[in-house]
Amino acid sequence: MIVVIDPSALWTLPCAFCTTNAAASRVTAIPIIQRFGLAAFQAMYNDFDDKIRANLNLKDHLPTNPQAEVLMLEGVPAAYLRGVVVSNDTMKAQVEALHPGLRVWRHQGFFSYRQDFAQWPQPQV
Repeated sequence: MIVVIDPSALWTLPCAFCTTNAAASRVTAIPIIQRFGLAAFQAMYNDFDDKIRANLNLKDHLPTNPQAEVLMLEGVPAAYLRGVVVSNDTMKAQVEALHPGLRVWRHQGFFSYRQDFAQWPQPQV
């Protein structure tokens, strides 16, 4: 399930922008204050190491690194919640039954691999 939050949360609530996984040492080494603001947000859409964004053919709304994250430092008040996205009709019906009035969309594509999946190292299991 994907929680859909009003985009204004990005500039009205305290949040930190991370170009890759927030727990990665390359991110945690950056002071949190340097991960605030427009420049930090824009950095999520810049080239990443040897990955040239233009070569990945990404849609404009996708961050360059699929592991990029936004940390909402004080949570997200309910007023910012727009709804949720689920992967199938069964899940949609279940969520709607449990949470009447909550907007629920079904969009399988949000749960698929990105087109640049093969370009990124995969975690070893």
